[in-house]
Amino acid sequence: MKLKSMRFKCLSCGTCCRWGGYAFLYPDDVRRISEHLKMSLQDFINKYCRLVFVEYNDEGETTKIPYLMLSRGQDGCIMLEGNLCSIHAVKPFQCSASPFLAEFLLDDEGAQAFAENCKGLGRGPTFDLAEQRYRLSVQNERDGEYEEALTACEWDLGRLLGAVLPEPEVIESCGVIIDDEDYQ
Repeated sequence: MKLKSMRFKCLSCGTCCRWGGYAFLYPDDVRRISEHLKMSLQDFINKYCRLVFVEYNDEGETTKIPYLMLSRGQDGCIMLEGNLCSIHAVKPFQCSASPFLAEFLLDDEGAQAFAENCKGLGRGPTFDLAEQRYRLSVQNERDGEYEEALTACEWDLGRLLGAVLPEPEVIESCGVIIDDEDYQ
């Protein structure tokens, strides 16, 4: 899929927090949110998170990457209150960077789901290709740093966080591997 300029303005409608996606957490997200909620990291994980292994298939090779993600409540993300995020000031990178994520910009299925669900698409300022490429590069950098940290801990996310993690789930082919060639 090729990038193209797009208009977007968040309308604070909460739709993106309801429509079935995943709010993945980097370790700094987990720490920042647990501090904001004045909870221990372990208590935050126990109350609000799920452990998943995302399977990425790249040229026939499958990689399983562990992530914590926010649990879902009856009406969407567990942090959703009405139409607003109860942790907006410290929301996860994935939420703050949306919709400028590879899952929406480089994946046809993700782009279609976003287009069908986001009322803010086509409104507000225009984001040109350079801005989108920059935002994708930030995601790529964050993913690389996360994988380096996991490698240093022998791919043990519990060890990286210093916490006991819940039983894992597997999400097959959930993500898009960002390659510099994809968005240049």
